[in-house]
Amino acid sequence: MLEIISGTPVLGYRAPNAVIAGWMLDILEELGFAYDSSVSANAFYNKSDSDLKGVTSVPYCPLRGHLVPGPSRGLIEFPWAYLDVGGVRIPTAGGPLLRFLPVSLIQKGLHQSLKRGAAVFYIHPIDIAQESFPRVGKGRPFYWMIKGKIVERKLRSLLHSLQNTDKKCMKDICGRLG
Repeated sequence: MLEIISGTPVLGYRAPNAVIAGWMLDILEELGFAYDSSVSANAFYNKSDSDLKGVTSVPYCPLRGHLVPGPSRGLIEFPWAYLDVGGVRIPTAGGPLLRFLPVSLIQKGLHQSLKRGAAVFYIHPIDIAQESFPRVGKGRPFYWMIKGKIVERKLRSLLHSLQNTDKKCMKDICGRLG
């Protein structure tokens, strides 16, 4: 449906709530996706079926059936950026992290990830929207309390701190990597 609406192939996937498993990557590859960006190797949670100790913020090809690096295949994993503080990995890739963490911490995590070789960052469109989050069922009012102008200011600060950093779309990187 997204391809029909946009007139552009959808090349990448980011699992809802970052819940991902190795078998899911196999299916994404079979469906023709070029990349996934659902892996968050951090000290607080692991929403996958794999031990992510060897995963950093650097893109890699996952082992078939797993989320860990393995032999080359047709799918690239772009793990999230994180800040390593004495061996404790704090995710700093955007979304709820951008809403709730101080911008200085996000900046440090992005800069540290870039020094490792790569940093993935994302936002939800509603993060910077001025409209209220639609109420569906019980909704998530606290989850979306911090958004709009507050997040927009944080995002502008992040972009300013990265103004001399080369930024690329994942689809372009995948094309370059083959």
